[in-house]
Amino acid sequence: DMENSGFAALLRDETKLEEMRSMYDLFVRVPASVDNLREALADRIKADGKALITDQEKGNADPPAFVRGVLSMRDRYDKVVTVAFRSEKKAKKRMRESFEDFLNTDARAASCLAVYVDELLRVGLRGATEEQISEELHKVIIVFRYLSDKDVFESFYKQHLAKRLLGGRSVSDDAERA
Repeated sequence: DMENSGFAALLRDETKLEEMRSMYDLFVRVPASVDNLREALADRIKADGKALITDQEKGNADPPAFVRGVLSMRDRYDKVVTVAFRSEKKAKKRMRESFEDFLNTDARAASCLAVYVDELLRVGLRGATEEQISEELHKVIIVFRYLSDKDVFESFYKQHLAKRLLGGRSVSDDAERA
């Protein structure tokens, strides 16, 4: 049963980082073969991203849940690249390109990110320390960098910002400035 073996199967299991690293260490001895591992990583990220988009399309996930899913994916695959690929630049590049690929299929990700930031600044960061606020906003910026529709995000964000400021519903003026 070859279907449940290999690097692609390991990528489905978050606990298999050491096994992936061992596999990478073997493949790296034949540099051209490492492309197969990077390709498997890219395919997995795109498949997981497509599943998130499908959930969002079907209404199974509200915009903040979609963004939380993307952030969770980003953390997970960043760990895979850091541990299994030993922070290899080409693997980081493939990861970035894969996220860009699925996030830019339409303007949905830009609007969902704007809604997520709005929710964060209205209620999500209430009682959070400056460090926690900074960490959350940093994660948002990482996803924002993947977007090609930055102008769409800006448009949605401005609408939400105006509502927050006019309604006095912002958690923190400092967080708004950040």
